Amino acid sequence: MSIKGAGLRIAVAAGVHAGGDSHRSPIRVPYWLLSPSLIPLTVVVFIPMAFAFYISLTGLNQNTIGDWTHAPFVGLKHYVDGLDPRGPLAPSFYSSIKASVVFSVATTLFILPIGVGAALLLNGHLRGRTFLRAVMLLPYIIRPGRLST
Repeated sequence: MSIKGAGLRIAVAAGVHAGGDSHRSPIRVPYWLLSPSLIPLTVVVFIPMAFAFYISLTGLNQNTIGDWTHAPFVGLKHYVDGLDPRGPLAPSFYSSIKASVVFSVATTLFILPIGVGAALLLNGHLRGRTFLRAVMLLPYIIRPGRLST
């Protein structure tokens, strides 16, 4: 069955007709199928993220935490202070950014040739290739089982 045929069967099962009604178009079927997951995603991710962003725009401290709705609005002051090179957070912030970039670049430059070499080796004609592929996958197989016990 083709993808178009599968999409049409889903559309028919969802009660969508290919007629002239634009609001009943098969193009909207994926959105209707995704809509049940959007409610928990909104409650668990988007609302707390918006609330945290709002809180970051206020001068919330230990004195105003009890009545956070009346905390003074400071706008982007916290963000400007955090990114200011002469600010109190600058030494630790910029050194942690530098450490993260160095670590990412170094591990990529070190691991990438090893991974490509192993892939080329295991893709060629090698005796015991299937066994070596299985051994390479063992950490992915054993670790989840180890965590579940």
